[in-house]
Amino acid sequence: SLAQVHAARLLDGTEVAVKVQYPDIEDIVRTDLRNMERACRVYEWVDPQPLELLPLLRELTTHVGFELDFEREARSADRVRAMFADDPHVIVPKIHHALSTRRVLVMERVRGIKITEKERLEAAGIDPADVVQDLMRVYVQMVLAAGFFQADPHPGNLMVTPDRKLILLDFGLSK
Repeated sequence: SLAQVHAARLLDGTEVAVKVQYPDIEDIVRTDLRNMERACRVYEWVDPQPLELLPLLRELTTHVGFELDFEREARSADRVRAMFADDPHVIVPKIHHALSTRRVLVMERVRGIKITEKERLEAAGIDPADVVQDLMRVYVQMVLAAGFFQADPHPGNLMVTPDRKLILLDFGLSK
């Protein structure tokens, strides 16, 4: 984890979520990645593999750099929100750009049910199979139609509202 998210309230009463990078995380990550590169070089020298590790590590290094830049994340969220501007069934939290920086991201606070919480979805009258279809439709639109997508679709980043709107969170890793 590179950051923590906290609930907060602006002076005007607006509820927000504030994503804050851990102190010194950039230096820690860069040190870890350099050490991983050294270990990969030694491993490939000692025991050559059919799949080279260094190209994978370089790709990881690029994407971790993306995730450390919250200004880029804000732009990516805006871009995905614009894709679905005419779709009332997709929610991408609005970013408070004036309050955000490269290391702090302030966004609209949204609430929903994690897509993996089957019992809660069913208790809300939502068929989990419908959620899967909604998710597939949204990702097909992002990947195939727009050519840009949120590339970290784990359960912590995907929620559903009680009226079956899909919530997309965390655009640090978008491609």
